[in-house]
Amino acid sequence: MAKELTKDIWYDINRLLSFKALISVVVGMRGGGKTYGAKKRCIIDFKEKGQQFVWLRRYDSELFEAKKTFFNAIRNDPDLNRKYPDMKLHIIGNKVYIDDEVAGYFIALTLAHKFKSSDFPLVVNIVYDEFIPDDSSRLGYLRSEVTALYNLIETIQRQRDTTRVIMIANAISFGNPYFIAWRVKPFRQEFLHLKSMSIVIQMYYNEAFANYKQDTRFGKLTAGTEYSQFAIMNKFADDNDVFIGNRTEYAKYRCTVKYEGETYGFWIDFNEGLIFASSKVDPSCPHSYTLSQKDHDINYLLVKNVKGTYVNEIVEGYKLGILRFESIMIKSRVLEMLTLFIR
Repeated sequence: MAKELTKDIWYDINRLLSFKALISVVVGMRGGGKTYGAKKRCIIDFKEKGQQFVWLRRYDSELFEAKKTFFNAIRNDPDLNRKYPDMKLHIIGNKVYIDDEVAGYFIALTLAHKFKSSDFPLVVNIVYDEFIPDDSSRLGYLRSEVTALYNLIETIQRQRDTTRVIMIANAISFGNPYFIAWRVKPFRQEFLHLKSMSIVIQMYYNEAFANYKQDTRFGKLTAGTEYSQFAIMNKFADDNDVFIGNRTEYAKYRCTVKYEGETYGFWIDFNEGLIFASSKVDPSCPHSYTLSQKDHDINYLLVKNVKGTYVNEIVEGYKLGILRFESIMIKSRVLEMLTLFIR
């Protein structure tokens, strides 16, 4: 029989928000109350301070599903019911109402550009839920994902400096576009505070919750599996050492590829029959490619069809299993790039 649920097993968002960063990120074990805690904070901030919120998902279809059950669990919260016994919660369209007043807005990041002329003077909390997609979803990251989020933040906060962004995800992939853009490397401590950028990242693990989950029937069913490592033990599901390796001594520089503002060098060792993706770039190499007009630059060849280019070697190398990556972060980014040509 599973242990009795106690308050200490659930996520406490106040520790994360105590850093007072513009962007507060929590990544961690599944089902520990991260999303619940953010909803509760949004409700309290509206009731006590009149502060509205934006609930953000990447795609409109995700919002459609999220709205169906948005208040199901939070309606029964004992703290909220004690403080606000007659509180009414409901959703009409893309607006959240608390006691018949607009408290929040649902926005899909794909449609955020439509709000450039809109005003959100009362919005303080922007909650981006499930910002790291899992493999079961065909809805991956957007092109220029990080820029799209920055544009939305700017649209909402305008000239104010009171907005804060709360980003929530399960431990699926450390090599996501945000951590890459912020140049975050794997770290051991619970919190990483990037003061110069006003970003704090929390790697959340609660031993009490893990013990509770492991003692459930489902926890016993999945014990020792990859799912358990990701959902309970907070091990990143997609981050493994498969295809990770440093380039060999005899690897020769092949080409440069610029993707989403970052440049990657590709090396080839004909003796070993391996191709290596690296952060080390040879600026004198004449074979330099970009994959989008946004990244196009002087002395780069913009390619839409890789046939006849060295990029095709990279694509075929991946298909053959001979492509190696210098790090998990580079692996994540290059694999994302290759999806443009591999379906």
